[in-house]
Amino acid sequence: MALAISIWSAYRDSSVPARRSSRPAGVMGTECELAVVASKVRASWALTRAEDALRNVESLMSVHIKASELSRFNAGDKGEYRFSPELMKVLHAAGRFHEQTDGAFDVTCYPLIQLWKRCKADGRLPSEAEIAEARKLVGMKHLRIGSDGVTKLTDGVMVDLGGIAKGYAIDRAIEAMIEAGAEGGLVNVGGDLRCFGTDEDGKPWPVKIRHPFDKSHICATLSVTEASVATSGDYHRYFEISGKRYSHIVDPRTGQTLPQGHAPSVTVISLPVADTPPSAAAADAWATAISVLGLAGIKLIDKHPGLEAMIITGTPDKHEIHMSKGFKSLLEPGGRINLN
Repeated sequence: MALAISIWSAYRDSSVPARRSSRPAGVMGTECELAVVASKVRASWALTRAEDALRNVESLMSVHIKASELSRFNAGDKGEYRFSPELMKVLHAAGRFHEQTDGAFDVTCYPLIQLWKRCKADGRLPSEAEIAEARKLVGMKHLRIGSDGVTKLTDGVMVDLGGIAKGYAIDRAIEAMIEAGAEGGLVNVGGDLRCFGTDEDGKPWPVKIRHPFDKSHICATLSVTEASVATSGDYHRYFEISGKRYSHIVDPRTGQTLPQGHAPSVTVISLPVADTPPSAAAADAWATAISVLGLAGIKLIDKHPGLEAMIITGTPDKHEIHMSKGFKSLLEPGGRINLN
């Protein structure tokens, strides 16, 4: 009888939905957390499939993997290139976000990023002539995106999907969890995340926003169920030349890095609209775009249903908080933005 009870208890414990998680290493060069609410068997399958989805996107779209489809495109001459359906989806989405953000989101900015990285290594600023030369290769006009392929119209044009591929990978990982039968789940890659359902206690997922001027503290906590959240900013990610700080974010329209205090922190939330689920890809791309656009980005995002955003501008001594119309309602009950 005791053995039968023990076997039943083990079966019951493994079949009852509970939170189970993993932290796969080496995903997109950053920290990764996967969490699901499911039975033991389904959780194991969901976590495995989610990780596989993340790594598959990385293998196709990383500019740091020489064998990736994107790296082969960047290394090639002008002409037509056939791509996987996954990469084509991201390139089509990148084109839409480019239009919606008035050019602030531009995946062809890779030549500018490379220029600034080279100059950073040399300890100098790029000259106006160098920026002008790199800008000749920047712009979606250099690409013709078809149904299953892309034509590179100009030699030297290169694409960097760093501002959208991570979000797309998160979307694919969430889809894998749902298909595996998870009742709730969360995918967090480098601070960008998407969640669905509820946590193990049946409550909304708490999503913490890091303090832009003190990374050891949290400035706000969101309370969400079906949502994607992406955070960008330049206060903790910067480099110095001759004692002056420069943002890691480059404005593709000017070729210049963003001025200090322009956008220390940008948080974008994507929510379901009608039958359309949240999009981590959209949150990712818009967080990058608003970092470039500044306050104008908040006014622009209010025109797009399902998107909310907050931008913190300024310095630790003098800063301002700006939110879209519905952002504040997504904070935890009684919560507020605390920058003290």
